Amino acid sequence: MNQNSKGQTASFDIQLEKQNIRRHFKSLLSRIPGDDRRLFEFELKKNLEAFLFENGPQNGIWASYMPMATEANPHVEIPNVVWAYPKAFDEEMRFYTSTQGAAFEQSSLGIFEPVESTSEEIDKKDILGVLVPGLAFTKEGKRLGRGKAYYDKYLNNFQGLKVGLAFQVQITEGIPCEEHDVTMDYVVTNETTITCEDHNG
Repeated sequence: MNQNSKGQTASFDIQLEKQNIRRHFKSLLSRIPGDDRRLFEFELKKNLEAFLFENGPQNGIWASYMPMATEANPHVEIPNVVWAYPKAFDEEMRFYTSTQGAAFEQSSLGIFEPVESTSEEIDKKDILGVLVPGLAFTKEGKRLGRGKAYYDKYLNNFQGLKVGLAFQVQITEGIPCEEHDVTMDYVVTNETTITCEDHNG
């Protein structure tokens, strides 16, 4: 077997392992009772607010997201922070702030995205930090998304803070990684804020 074939086999094995982990965490998140989820959300928002006040630049633009049904809710009010939200295109994701009220529309993926006519696109270099959803994270900052690689592409060479958001049950021991996978600087959960080992150097 030549090196190219070995590489293709390894990549296939990683993709298969990722798919299995995705199925596990999608099932796990869907089975969290409503009362537990509300408590998780309350505690996570408290920890996120504390993180942003203590560690994050507070005057400027931060990128957030509109959560899907099972995702951790990132919505917090921080004085002097302007929130930008993602919109997915064929091969990339861009972030927008609202210029004429909070107008969103549902995409084909079922995600609410900014309406371009009422929003302003924000240059990546002007964003101080990005709140990143995911299905699973490790304490080292590895992240498993939903397989579209939008965040990995966007966060490549991003200079600001990369902050994963998740419930504590989404923290796992190991996630298989590929060359394009981007790691987080921090992961905020309902129980703690993890300073990732890769961020520590």
